Amino acid sequence: MPQHPGEFNGEIRHTATHRSALAFRGKRVLIVGLGNSGPDIACDAAQNADASFISVRRGHHFIPQHITGIPADQFEKNGSSLPRWLERPVMTALLRLRVGDVRRWGLSKPDHKLFLLPVEGPRQALSAGIRTGRRRRPM
Repeated sequence: MPQHPGEFNGEIRHTATHRSALAFRGKRVLIVGLGNSGPDIACDAAQNADASFISVRRGHHFIPQHITGIPADQFEKNGSSLPRWLERPVMTALLRLRVGDVRRWGLSKPDHKLFLLPVEGPRQALSAGIRTGRRRRPM
């Protein structure tokens, strides 16, 4: 674990120990990284924690959970009939319309083209409340 100035008395957990979104209730949660499990855990935290935050070292493309009503993983699995050179700009334009500029949330602009990383940002995070920069549990 890297050493940083200051004191942290909270709980540090790895994704392997994550079992229930309800474990975030009443907590302030920081998710570090948006690898394979990070996006899903960020969604759980956004829906259940008193406050949730993500920390990433580079920009990500945030892909919604559903694309034209189809789950994103099924959309990707079944693939597009478009060649990649055409699919990338079309999907980038659609994401720009649907998601907008992620810099307005204090996140970095992606430094890579769409589809170049194996996982591209939280699938549900946008609808779960990370989009606003603030998430409060419903009363």
